[in-house]
Amino acid sequence: MASVQRRAGRRTFYLDTSTLSYAFRGLRSECRYEGDQPELAALGDSVTRIARDANLCLTTMHIMEWARWRDTRTADALIEWIDSLEIVWLHGMQYVAEDEDEVSLQRALGFDARTTVEIFSPSMLSTFHALKIDQLTEALNCGSPLRSVFEAARIHGGKAQEAEMARIIRTFHFDRFEDPATRGLTLARKEEVRRAKLRQSLRVGAEEAYERLAGGTRFPASSMREASSPRRTSTCSSTTCW
Repeated sequence: MASVQRRAGRRTFYLDTSTLSYAFRGLRSECRYEGDQPELAALGDSVTRIARDANLCLTTMHIMEWARWRDTRTADALIEWIDSLEIVWLHGMQYVAEDEDEVSLQRALGFDARTTVEIFSPSMLSTFHALKIDQLTEALNCGSPLRSVFEAARIHGGKAQEAEMARIIRTFHFDRFEDPATRGLTLARKEEVRRAKLRQSLRVGAEEAYERLAGGTRFPASSMREASSPRRTSTCSSTTCW
C-alpha cells in the first residue's frame, strides 16, 4: 500500500519516528520492550485510524532512521506494518528550501509568486533523491518498493543519514535549548542570538533566491517582467527586482 496521494479536506499528520515506533509496539506485543505501557495499544489504533481516515505523512528520514536500528527484527516488522498503511510521502526540507525562499522573496517584493512549493510527493520513490538505481537493484527482490528502499538504505544509507542529520542540526542549532554554544547565555540573550542567526539565514536565502530569479535560471527574465505585476507599491521597478 505504502503510497497514496494527499486527500484534500482531510487532516494531515506528521509523526516522528519515536511516536510511530511506540504505536507499532502497541499493536505488536511480541515486539514490545520492557517497560512499554499498555496505553501504547491505543496509540497504535489511533495511528492506524489516521492513516485510513486522514493523511499520515512520512519522509525519507523516517526510513533512514529505521534502517540504522540495531534491532533489525523489530525494524523489519515495523517496515512491514508501515507498508500496510496508506502513507502520504513528503519531500525533505532540503528539497523545498530553495522554492520557499523564492516564494518569500517574490512576495516580499510585492509580486505574485510564480515559484510553487511542492511539499507532497506524488509517490514514495520520488522522495528518495539520494538513492541511485544501482543501489536499489541489490534489494529489488524484497517484494515491495518500500522494503526495497529500506534495504538499500540499510546497506548504503549510513553516511547519507549522518550528513543529513548534521545539516538539520546546523539549521536549528540555536533553537535548541540545551545547545552547548548557548547554554551559558540568559534566555533573553539566547533569544537575541537565535533571532540574529535567523535573520542571517533569511538574508542568505533571499540573496541566493534573487540570483536564481534575476539570472533567469528559474524563469526567463522577459517572462518574469511581463507576467509579474506588483501587488503593492515597491521601491524598485520590476526590471530592477527581476
